[in-house]
Amino acid sequence: MFKQAYSSLLRQLAEMPAFLQRSVASLPCELLLRQPEGDKSPLLEHLWHIRDCDSDLYALRIRRVLQEAKPYLDPVDVSVWPESRNYFVRNGDDAIAEFVKLRADLISELQETDSAFGLTVGRRFGTDGIELLGASTSIYLLAKAEGGMPSAFTTQKRTYARHWSPIHLDFVVPEIESAVQRAISAGAKLEKPIQDSKWGWLALLADPFGHGFCLVQFLGKGYDEIAQD
Repeated sequence: MFKQAYSSLLRQLAEMPAFLQRSVASLPCELLLRQPEGDKSPLLEHLWHIRDCDSDLYALRIRRVLQEAKPYLDPVDVSVWPESRNYFVRNGDDAIAEFVKLRADLISELQETDSAFGLTVGRRFGTDGIELLGASTSIYLLAKAEGGMPSAFTTQKRTYARHWSPIHLDFVVPEIESAVQRAISAGAKLEKPIQDSKWGWLALLADPFGHGFCLVQFLGKGYDEIAQD
């Protein structure tokens, strides 16, 4: 359900530039500057307003919400934009072309958003390194070939088959069933049915690289339900 809703959202974001292009393509230049009765804003102003809102408001806020734990969004006075940004002497085709590119870039970023944990791609480091943002700290993933030696102090070779690790991560989620489905859609495998206990729900999964992890939804007092003094 989440994956379908997210895909639908991306499609809707992509439809606006195409609609705008179709709507304005056949309009003569004089119509772009005509001021409607009772409205001081010609179509040209609206075109540049749409373009600037996408870069300076919508995309900026989406990125900050995805990448920051407590994003602060500064108020913006858009009423000064037409004069300060010289909307009336700028080209309407340029506004549409820039809006199309800005929206395509935003959609590309959102398509790279990790669907399991809501992380977004930050910097890339060549072809074998990537930064993930959106958690309480940045996460860095490095590509390492299977069969390689992870250390000079072990004879064990690197493997991406299911394996045991002394470090096991639990991820606390607000609703476990939808979180499990997002993880599965992103490539994880559910190894046991969701289990319930006095403190909450737990799902044991494995990621595509063989690491085990759990999703946890607390109920009641959480682990305080079983904590001992």
